[in-house]
Amino acid sequence: GCASSNTAISTISVNSRPTITVNNPSICAGNSAVISPSATGVNVFNISGGNFTVNPTSNSSYSVTATGTNGCASTNTAISNVVVNSLPVISVNDGTICSGQTFTINASGANTYTYSSGSNTVTPTSNTTYSITGTSSQGCVSSNTAMSSIVVNPSPTLSVNNGTICSGQNFTITATGADTYTYSGGSNIVSPINNTIYQVTGTSSLGCAASN
Repeated sequence: GCASSNTAISTISVNSRPTITVNNPSICAGNSAVISPSATGVNVFNISGGNFTVNPTSNSSYSVTATGTNGCASTNTAISNVVVNSLPVISVNDGTICSGQTFTINASGANTYTYSSGSNTVTPTSNTTYSITGTSSQGCVSSNTAMSSIVVNPSPTLSVNNGTICSGQNFTITATGADTYTYSGGSNIVSPINNTIYQVTGTSSLGCAASN
């Protein structure tokens, strides 16, 4: 019936449990994403799949848990949502021009474009192929390099005759080097009343013109 000589005190320590936050990366298709969890006083992070560097082919979610240095599990499971942006597919036009003309390359499928010529406006002197890549608004570079092929048709080289006539006579302008001709006098037969210069424009079968 005797009471204890002392009062024993039991002290209980309550350790806090960590709360995790995690990033939500956005990548281009084919690239890797690094999932970076964060929490105070954490000893070990665990992620579904076992790897914090991931290579998803489509939008994916990864769960992350943690164990604190005090041995307590995290209060939450953090979810990292990885967005996978598709790569743009580029298409461009081809074309045919006459020598000396300018051609405009029209690209589609992306937000911005890079041309091997430095510009989408080109003036090739011979048949030429230009390469074009594109970048989407998310910063993803095109999966293909589009090629624009330009055919350059030569302009005709004209030659015409000169002549001397007497007043009242006709003169026939004879042009060579093209397929069809247009004369500034309206016809290749002229009757000038004084010394006159006539211009001849010739057009090839490919539609290219030159004047003389």
